[in-house]
Amino acid sequence: MRGDSAPLYQVLQHALADKTNKTKFKLMYANVTEKDILLREEFDAMKKKYPDTFDVVYVLDKGDANWKGATGYIGADLIKKHIPPPSLGEKVKVFICGMNTTLHLECIKN
Repeated sequence: MRGDSAPLYQVLQHALADKTNKTKFKLMYANVTEKDILLREEFDAMKKKYPDTFDVVYVLDKGDANWKGATGYIGADLIKKHIPPPSLGEKVKVFICGMNTTLHLECIKN
């Protein structure tokens, strides 16, 4: 995800609070720097509250020396590392949001 995170945050709030929903969510959230991560406290709280159904992977273009997470772009290698394989078919749904069309193209071609 890149760009406006508010709509996705609202969807996650609703879906995760529903005890009958067994969907597992993995958010891959790209930003330029750590200070650019919008709603980080909220997403981290969700991860803590719903550890079995929600995870977030922060990806920075420019992580400083203290950054322990992923850096660069969300590309094929990072997607393969964190998202279930296509062989699972309809069990896996991928949603892409953001303003960067290269993100969309990278995800589509892989």
